[in-house]
Amino acid sequence: MHQFPALLDRKSGTVTVHQDAVEFIPDARTEGRVLKIALSELEVRTAGENRSFFFLSRKGQPSDSISVEDPALITALSRYGYKEAVNILNHASRRWRKRKLLIGGFLATVAVLLFGLPVLISKLPGNWVSRLVSQETESHLGRILISSVQWTVENEGPSQDKLKALVRFLQDKNPELAALQIYVKLNRTSEVNAYALPGGMLFVNSGLILEAQSIEEILGILGHELGHIQERHVLKNIGGNLGLTAGGLLIGLTISPDAMNWIFRGNSIVSLKHSRDHEREADEKGFEYLKRASVSPHGTVQFLDRMQSRELSGKGGTLLSLFSSHPISEERLQAQKDRVIENSYDAKAKIPVTLEELQMAVRGLEIKP
Repeated sequence: MHQFPALLDRKSGTVTVHQDAVEFIPDARTEGRVLKIALSELEVRTAGENRSFFFLSRKGQPSDSISVEDPALITALSRYGYKEAVNILNHASRRWRKRKLLIGGFLATVAVLLFGLPVLISKLPGNWVSRLVSQETESHLGRILISSVQWTVENEGPSQDKLKALVRFLQDKNPELAALQIYVKLNRTSEVNAYALPGGMLFVNSGLILEAQSIEEILGILGHELGHIQERHVLKNIGGNLGLTAGGLLIGLTISPDAMNWIFRGNSIVSLKHSRDHEREADEKGFEYLKRASVSPHGTVQFLDRMQSRELSGKGGTLLSLFSSHPISEERLQAQKDRVIENSYDAKAKIPVTLEELQMAVRGLEIKP
């Protein structure tokens, strides 16, 4: 004998499954009626969104029904030989398998968005991304990223003009850069770093300029960052680094720039760490830019070698943030050195700005630690 909470005529009670019948008995506090139905006359119907309600009635009398929500009722009926119980259980099993397939499909889709899509986006060539994302949308994304970080930017002044002159110098010597619209900004902070952001935005920290020991080192860093801009690395890194939001990024990029605001608000620039492949590509691009401009590439190697030595010795402190966004390994540094040895050329460029001029202009600013 098995008992289950039930309703009859909207009166609560208990339905008992006997060996040969089901019987509804109302609660003592209600004025309901008793109803007993032989198993040979029993008809069971299911209803509800998930077929989770069972209605027990005599065959041909569906209006006089006992309603039960507990699926264990059907199992109890099958134990007492009610033949239709097997069909109901099989139908419920098929529904559950279908539901599991739907849930599995949904989870698989989420997994693709979470793991596959970011990897795919991070591996896309720049020209494919260019067709997907307009320049206007990319510039909008760059402004969102800028607004999410506390910057102390110099928009005008001698130091800003000299940085622009150095970037224009590289653009004039490299046709692929000449077509780009680059926005150069000096960021007043003692951290040694530079950032390339979507939309052609290039930020150089004043701490990096004061750390440099030659103008060729500055041009080497600028060439590297211009390589990131040319290849649109940051745009692709966003998909690789922000996981599931890459799906939202793709939707935002194809619908409206405003749709992206919620995705990136509050995310720090320094979290957009470049991959090894992107760093290698930017190194190669930067070297080519220097070569076409007849600028010595030794400055790039010397700067990175010096920074790595400081990092490994523990003397970099919190001011040396270069490696947080531009990871460098022995392999990458050696590749730079090999590139310089294997591709020698005359470095006789007339660089429009000297290191002394640039550093003097920067020292006229208030540098924040």
